Amino acid sequence: MSAINSAGKHGLHPIAKWSLIVAPILWVVGGLMMTGGAFGEYGVEWVQTLAAEGDTAKLGIMLSIVAGVLYVRSVAGISQIAPEAAVSRMRIATIGGAIAVASWTPLLGVGLAVADGADIIAVAAPLMIGMQNASNLVFMMALIPLGGGLALAGLFPQARNIGLAVFIIAIIGIVTTFVFGANDETGAMIFGLMQFILALIFLAIGLMMFNSGSDD
Repeated sequence: MSAINSAGKHGLHPIAKWSLIVAPILWVVGGLMMTGGAFGEYGVEWVQTLAAEGDTAKLGIMLSIVAGVLYVRSVAGISQIAPEAAVSRMRIATIGGAIAVASWTPLLGVGLAVADGADIIAVAAPLMIGMQNASNLVFMMALIPLGGGLALAGLFPQARNIGLAVFIIAIIGIVTTFVFGANDETGAMIFGLMQFILALIFLAIGLMMFNSGSDD
């Protein structure tokens, strides 16, 4: 049986397995499309870039929404196969991730209106900044049980170290939200870096779990 339609030795559902790989790629690509390839844009500058990028930004926003949904599916998939010691943490991480995506989606919906040419930048910018702060905080808080769950589940090589890395990123993200927020250059740079590292981590997890089932 091929790895494409096999759950693999670890039992991970194939949709969750592919989501681990596809979600971080879509997230990074979508983010770059929303900012015109720039790194660390924030606040009003970011909203103005959405308007300037137009259709490219709209596509990037839609890719980011899909990435968020796939992220939740991948975490839920890991939760389903996690050993008993990690199940509660993984379930909390799944719920937290779903709440973060649910709060992020209206923000991106406003971004779609801006990218579509609506003359609402003056109103949209403070609204989007506030929503971004809230969704960033929820997402980073959800990473705390995720890090613990990944470490305890031990479903792939270096699970303990990777779980610890996710936990550290969560703490840095929470502190950054309180100290800098989304409307600050330093905060935007830190969040951008943390998101890129998380994307690499999830891609690595996906590849490891994919390979562990490739010889079924």
